[in-house]
Formats: sequence, C-alpha cells, structure tokens
Amino acid sequence: MKKIILHLIISIIMCFNVYATDFGTKEEAENMLERAVNILKLDKSLALELFAEGKGGFIYKDLYTLCYHISSGTMYSHPTLTGLSREKSISEGVNIADLIVENAFEGKVNSINIRVPRFTTGDTKLFDKTLLVTKVENLACAVGFYKK
Repeated sequence: MKKIILHLIISIIMCFNVYATDFGTKEEAENMLERAVNILKLDKSLALELFAEGKGGFIYKDLYTLCYHISSGTMYSHPTLTGLSREKSISEGVNIADLIVENAFEGKVNSINIRVPRFTTGDTKLFDKTLLVTKVENLACAVGFYKK
C-alpha cells in the first residue's frame, strides 16, 4: 500500500513539474536565438527549414524561431504562419513584422514587447510576450517568451 501511495505522490509531483516547464524562459529564448543565428550563418536554407518544421530543437516548449525576409516582408519560418505577409502581421493594431524589422540589427539583440496568442497551444486569448530580435543578412529573426 505504501508503494502505491508513493507512486501516486511521485506521479502528481511530476505532473506539476511538467506543467511548470511548459513555457520557455528568457534564457532558453536567448539560447535558441543564438543557435538560430549560428545555423543561419552556416546554411540559411537548412536553417529556415529547421525553424519552420521545429526540428533540431527549434520548437521547444512554447518557444520557436521566426524570421521575416526584410525586403519582401514575408515570414520565412514560423510553426503555423510561414508565408504570412507583412501586411497581415497585425495584433491589437500593431504591425508585428514592422516592429521586428525595425528593431533587427546585425550583431545585436533587441527586445520588443507585444501581445499575441500562444500559437503553440491554439489559445486565441492575447498574452504579453517579449521578442528577442536580431538581423542575419536579409532576415530579421526573433524568438519570444511569454511573460508569466
């Protein structure tokens, strides 16, 4: 009987632990963006494919890498919005694509705050999110984390 109770308690604790880690941290977002920049510099086509498909750890918890082509304004990689045009990247009257492109600078990471749904959960409610943004060649890329 003690073993059953112990297993039950451990299972409950593990469930809480899994739930607590469903959302990415600022440090995890920084790490993902750094890895994204490195792979973009090595092989841009492969990198964008990995980002869009979430392979190689580029979708982790609720973190993902997205990139906009700066001159065309097209989103090149996103788990659900690849191909989205800059004109349709609006949340609460703010053009997210323009914010990303305007704040993306080569060799520097900037932070911008936005309100968007959690795309990885399908929740349509808006949440506060911080995007870490940088530029690699002709791409403005970002990884964002939600504020708790």
